[in-house]
Amino acid sequence: MQRNRIGIALALGIALATAGCGSSTSPSTPEGAYASFKAAFDAKDWDNVYARLTEDSLNGLGGMMIRVTKREVDMSGDGARQESFYAVLTEHGLNPDDVTFELVMDPAVIKESAFAIMEPVENKSALVADVVRWLIANNPDEADRYAEMTTGELTKVTVNEAGDVATCTVSQTDDEATAETQIEMHKVNGEWFIHMPM
Repeated sequence: MQRNRIGIALALGIALATAGCGSSTSPSTPEGAYASFKAAFDAKDWDNVYARLTEDSLNGLGGMMIRVTKREVDMSGDGARQESFYAVLTEHGLNPDDVTFELVMDPAVIKESAFAIMEPVENKSALVADVVRWLIANNPDEADRYAEMTTGELTKVTVNEAGDVATCTVSQTDDEATAETQIEMHKVNGEWFIHMPM
């Protein structure tokens, strides 16, 4: 059951893997940002995968993954496993004792807690990438799940009038069925990033 909770947290990150894109990998366009993300994901280059997310996305995803994973390792009774996960947190300036897990249903409280965990972290994308690497190395089911992910095709991009938010439609075909997903991107300092609202 605990590993299923880790799977739920990882699913947030894995969901992004359905995004496909065009040929340019310059993040100065939504298409190029997707191309960069896709190339990194296909290479399992987690540092560059998570470098393509907005800071708010990293705060939400990272905070949730850390909360859920810390609870799982604390309850596992496996001291070596706990120690290795704590080492990932401390490497990025987090005190494991400051990471708590309370079962709450209020989305605002969950978001506030996730963001609070990530607030002191300087390189948020590097931390999320390291947590993903730790999960893959320490949870064989998660490694299989990541290995099986495929990418879809970017079929439509609509940019708002201000030119700083794009809504992208991604088409994914699996077992002869096609599903479309909408993904939001934000332009920050001239570059486009995938945004996952929490």
